[in-house]
Amino acid sequence: MNLPFGKYKDAPISRVYVSDAQYLHWLSDQGWMRDKFPVLLAAIHELLHDGPLEEVDGLPISAYRWMIQVCHPDKHENSPEATRATAWLIDRKRMAVTAGSR
Repeated sequence: MNLPFGKYKDAPISRVYVSDAQYLHWLSDQGWMRDKFPVLLAAIHELLHDGPLEEVDGLPISAYRWMIQVCHPDKHENSPEATRATAWLIDRKRMAVTAGSR
């Protein structure tokens, strides 16, 4: 996942972690990150907590987890659309985990 702004614009967060982890710590403390970039913030938190993880299709596993939570049918009155979206995301996450373990 790449940073879409700032002095490391378009740089993968894993590379920023290696070269300037303090910047990621600073970003994670910014309140606006939660509102404007929740998936990115989740990926940064995971990176800072667990260290570098392999990305699949440009998304860390934390992004899949976050999207599954947001789309979950329990949060959308068990709508068929939310059920389909969640099932699709779970399949993608499973494929990402499988691909990352090779």
